[in-house]
Amino acid sequence: MKKSDILNYVKNANIANTKNYYHDSPSALSSDQLNEIVPENENNTIILGSLFSLIGFFMFLLIFSIRRFKAKKEIQRENFWAHHVEDVECFNIN
Repeated sequence: MKKSDILNYVKNANIANTKNYYHDSPSALSSDQLNEIVPENENNTIILGSLFSLIGFFMFLLIFSIRRFKAKKEIQRENFWAHHVEDVECFNIN
């Protein structure tokens, strides 16, 4: 057998298996029914891409705001202790 004969045999066998699987299955849908469920256009891809972009953007904002909030709390904590350390030093007896 030639290489091309083997490739044609495999190709035809795959097509036959696909046809048997989709047409013999009782739950198989026709291509028109599938197009009604999932249309063959790029709108779904665009919508999903936009959705993931928005999710990523809001996650970035959330992380950024949490880090900013923690930094403000740390500054407040440092200012609090700096103020009280000054008070303690006022009463330090040497």
